[in-house]
Amino acid sequence: MRLLQSKNWNLIFHRLKTRVAEVDLIFERGPQIILVEVKTLNSRWRADQRLGRQQLEKLKMNRTMLSCFARKKNLEAYIAWVEKDNVVTFCEVD
Repeated sequence: MRLLQSKNWNLIFHRLKTRVAEVDLIFERGPQIILVEVKTLNSRWRADQRLGRQQLEKLKMNRTMLSCFARKKNLEAYIAWVEKDNVVTFCEVD
């Protein structure tokens, strides 16, 4: 969270519950809004086990649903992989 805030992203929601699923973090900067699903990793090679297909689809559905409320904004979704040493890797969701 501090990483994005240090890059001038404003946290607008933390753990937003929607009809679809909870979104961990939502940030805004200018015309952009990003939805972030945070996952901790004990080891990189097991990352696929931390995020199921259904959870990924719900994140995509939330992006689509929320874009209806923020029509003038560009919405993107990301997975933030947080490793034990606090290294964060962002992967954009198609």
